[in-house]
Amino acid sequence: MLDLKFIRENPELVKKGLKAKGERVDLDALLELDRERRKLIQRAEELKHRRNQLSEEIAARKKSGQDAAELIAETRSISAEIKALDARV
Repeated sequence: MLDLKFIRENPELVKKGLKAKGERVDLDALLELDRERRKLIQRAEELKHRRNQLSEEIAARKKSGQDAAELIAETRSISAEIKALDARV
């Protein structure tokens, strides 16, 4: 079994190896799925960072007695989006 990182870094070498063994694998489709997966993971990480920032801001607002309902709603929305992205990964 080949490491996905190796396949990403050496697609032509892998294609030659597959061809030499007579294997029929759509390597381009595999690489595209990998790109999409990495994009989803990156987006989820960005959202988690934003959610953490909002959590800190919510805590600061509550501590100072300000309303944080808007931020809480945004945090819930972000959490739902993260959950959906994690399900796709």
